Amino acid sequence: MSRAIVPDRDGGEVASHGVVALLLAADVLRELRELLDGLRSQQLLDSTLVAIVSDHGPGSGRAGMGRIRDASIYEGSVHVPLVVSGPQLAGAGGAVTLPTGHIDLAPTLLGLLDLEPPDTMKGRDLTHGSEPRVVILATRPPLSQIGVRAGPWKLVHWAETDPDRVFMARRE
Repeated sequence: MSRAIVPDRDGGEVASHGVVALLLAADVLRELRELLDGLRSQQLLDSTLVAIVSDHGPGSGRAGMGRIRDASIYEGSVHVPLVVSGPQLAGAGGAVTLPTGHIDLAPTLLGLLDLEPPDTMKGRDLTHGSEPRVVILATRPPLSQIGVRAGPWKLVHWAETDPDRVFMARRE
């Protein structure tokens, strides 16, 4: 397989971010196809709940953040891809549009399977009506951002460099 490379600031070579993303997507699709083919061949596909989730979104694309842009708390990074497929979704009502977190995944998947989460499990089952809540966001160095999201509003605090910013999250 050929590899596209671009020079980095120090004169070295690194794989192009876009090319790496395409190669990773091709690997994920190949693995997913193998998983689904295996379930189909064992006649399990029609009764299996399949969930695919990422650790963060594709990045905010904000200038000046370089290779660490995916670690930001701006909307482009915190909107996490999630795909769920299976017969358990029959009658489920559309997309969840309120702020959520990875902590909600396990209770939601258990809810889709009609299983009660253990009392010790945190998070909420998003298959049942949920009230909006305040969401706390944070990154670790070198960005050191802290944010609070309440409804459409978000406060972003850069620990060391930029002033605090308040804005409507859908428009950042």
